Amino acid sequence: MFVGIVVGVLLGAAPIQLAAAHVTVTGLYNQRGETFLELATKVLVAGGVTVITPAQASARLGHAKKAELFACEERCAPAFGEALGVQGVLEGSIRSAGPDGLRVTLRVVSTESGQPLSTFFEGGVDEGRVSSVVEHGAKVLAADLSSGELQRLAISPAVHASTTSPALRKVGWGLLALAVVGAAGGTGVMVRRADVVAEAESIVTDPGNAATLRTEASQLRALSIGSFCVSGLALVASAILLGLGFAENPVSLGVGVEPGGAMLGVRGAF
Repeated sequence: MFVGIVVGVLLGAAPIQLAAAHVTVTGLYNQRGETFLELATKVLVAGGVTVITPAQASARLGHAKKAELFACEERCAPAFGEALGVQGVLEGSIRSAGPDGLRVTLRVVSTESGQPLSTFFEGGVDEGRVSSVVEHGAKVLAADLSSGELQRLAISPAVHASTTSPALRKVGWGLLALAVVGAAGGTGVMVRRADVVAEAESIVTDPGNAATLRTEASQLRALSIGSFCVSGLALVASAILLGLGFAENPVSLGVGVEPGGAMLGVRGAF
């Protein structure tokens, strides 16, 4: 019994095996998906994950069988992985997001369920930064997978989302506008409260009406405090995001949700 438990623990601690499938590239000229797939594969292997390359897959399955399993891309990922005897399939895409730059996505799909085990995506990527983003994304996936917690990832997949300088600037300007609106609204409420207080103090013969006005003044005071608090928080957040967005070197703000918790991080040269 003891030996069985030890063997089970050791097997559970082993990194999962992957098959590198494809990286689809659209909107990026003179670049091939194979180049980025090879880069991601090298990073994963360096991170302790066993990866079967497309060339190795062709050698094992034969070119015709590999082409057949490859034909439907995402929908065939489970069959592709099952044919190679691996637990997951690495796939990704690099697509144009219009004026917001490129969107880079990497993910590992479970052979058993066909569902993602770990996903990384980053938007607002400039063409010159695609390779570095792919490399970073592969490191993130390797960190998820090298722990060998396949069952936890199957139950609660890991998702890592990042956004870069252009998007940070856009959100920063939006928060700055919210701060201005909040401050203006709070000021207007304070002016209204002053009028209500003055009216309540001028009433002598109708105590009931005066009490109603004092209650309204108290509510207006709470509303104005809330408006100024929201405005202040929005102002601080906008200052941070605009500072990052207009930094001399490109910066990425990322959020990661993993089986063990969540994390917020900033990546770039300062």
